[in-house]
Amino acid sequence: MPESSYEFKKALGNMTREVAYKAAVRHLTDNEYSLDQIMDKLSYPVSRDEVQRTMYEYMLESGMICEELPDEDSVKEKISYVMEEGAYGKKSYRRIIETDTTGKHEYVPCDFGMLKEADWEKVKKKLDKKDIEYITGIPWPKKTVYHRMTERFKGIYSRLMA
Repeated sequence: MPESSYEFKKALGNMTREVAYKAAVRHLTDNEYSLDQIMDKLSYPVSRDEVQRTMYEYMLESGMICEELPDEDSVKEKISYVMEEGAYGKKSYRRIIETDTTGKHEYVPCDFGMLKEADWEKVKKKLDKKDIEYITGIPWPKKTVYHRMTERFKGIYSRLMA
């Protein structure tokens, strides 16, 4: 019995966090906000680490950051369910399959997690304050990952390559 109570409390906590801030973090991440910008927009008291974790998990989930370079032909299926109510009030769930064409985007390799302090200083000299804020707000792993070539990242990448 105590185990089911724990599971219920955990599920309730997850739902509360989802309503309170996780959806907002995902939306702002989609709009390429930096971690600092997201923290400024949130009105719910949540730790910076939790927002950063949510942001990075969503970047991986959405394909904005990939741990391996996606194939051009790779297509992922995302399954979700929508609750519908029938004519007599009977509720049912309809399965929706969305295709994610992650491989159709352009990606660039990023090894920010492996940079030494001296190399970080070189990177920072090439970028403006907002770009540095964006890059330092992502918890880069200590390996090469691939970032989707978004509008914001095109600017960052072009300044780094100059």
